[in-house]
Amino acid sequence: QARQAIELAAAIDAPVVRVFGGPIPEGISREESAESIVRSLTALADTAALYQVHVCIETHDDWCDPNLVADILTRVDRPYIAANWDIMHPITRGGATMSQAFEALRPWIRHVHVHDCHLTNRNGLVPMGEGDIDHKTAGALLKAAGYTGAVSGEWIDWEPCDVHLPREIVAMRRFFG
Repeated sequence: QARQAIELAAAIDAPVVRVFGGPIPEGISREESAESIVRSLTALADTAALYQVHVCIETHDDWCDPNLVADILTRVDRPYIAANWDIMHPITRGGATMSQAFEALRPWIRHVHVHDCHLTNRNGLVPMGEGDIDHKTAGALLKAAGYTGAVSGEWIDWEPCDVHLPREIVAMRRFFG
């Protein structure tokens, strides 16, 4: 499926395909799971390079700690295998600050997801800029690094899109424009 997604992305000029490390299966150690992810990403590397589409593992699920994702990407060490930095999850679930997450992932960031929440209710999303996620710092770090890739707002059907989208576009331009 990932190879098909890479081919489709290339056909529509999408530079990135997002993948997840997922939850660590019961009875499997973190290291065994990490090794499985390394093997899977390495197996996709030649196809990604052929089509010039970055396969980006997202800081998500049991892989919110940016240092764990950086370790995986270091072990894969292929140019079209990269990171999708979801700026919220390393803060809420990965134990990192915004700057720590950015520095750990910096060499591999090819896509960025943004959304917001209150740290006291990590699963309840709020309008960007009204929660506890420091979008201003994230935007400044990306700008200072010369990041030119996409920053995408993530909407998960928690309010009507005709309310959400216009407001989030304004916020994204303020922080990342």
